[in-house]
Amino acid sequence: AGAAERYLLLSLGVCRALGTSDRAANAIGMLSYVSAFAGHGPQAVRLAEAASRECGKGDPVLRARLLGREATAAAADGDLGRFRRQSQEAADLLHRHSAGGGPSFLYYLTAEQLAAETGLALVMLAEQVTASRSRLLSEAAATLSGAVAVMAAPGPGAVASAYPRSALLHATFLARACILRGDPEPAVAAMRTGLGL
Repeated sequence: AGAAERYLLLSLGVCRALGTSDRAANAIGMLSYVSAFAGHGPQAVRLAEAASRECGKGDPVLRARLLGREATAAAADGDLGRFRRQSQEAADLLHRHSAGGGPSFLYYLTAEQLAAETGLALVMLAEQVTASRSRLLSEAAATLSGAVAVMAAPGPGAVASAYPRSALLHATFLARACILRGDPEPAVAAMRTGLGL
């Protein structure tokens, strides 16, 4: 995480020097994502908020990207309500505007990618709560199963062929959700899918 953060901070400085606030906002959003997965929920939330301020009323696909980052940060912070609001708003915004393109550096952002990230965040959130853990893990497994199936599908244009690391990450979190649910068979199946990636 430390090396990733250093490169992202360097990237942020370059973006600001070049006056590209959209790329700067994206770099700050990625810093939030790294912080979330490093277990620093409050810091991830503050970074996600800073990314949104940097973006302003910019491109709607970029705003969807940053709302997704804020949802992940909220999950890392254990805030289920904020996670739900930001996840839904990100999905709605991307659905309305993805046909229009968006910035070239968000070439990878699809509905499936955003859904998979929601699944990852659900696993992270489930690890922090006790009351809704089973429901959150079931939702995470369902969300990730769909995303992994689309991403790992063979054939032309398959996401796994273009982004195997991403598909592997999602398969790993699917296995993790299944294990935490006490359901080893789908976990093994998810990892068999992952091995092919």
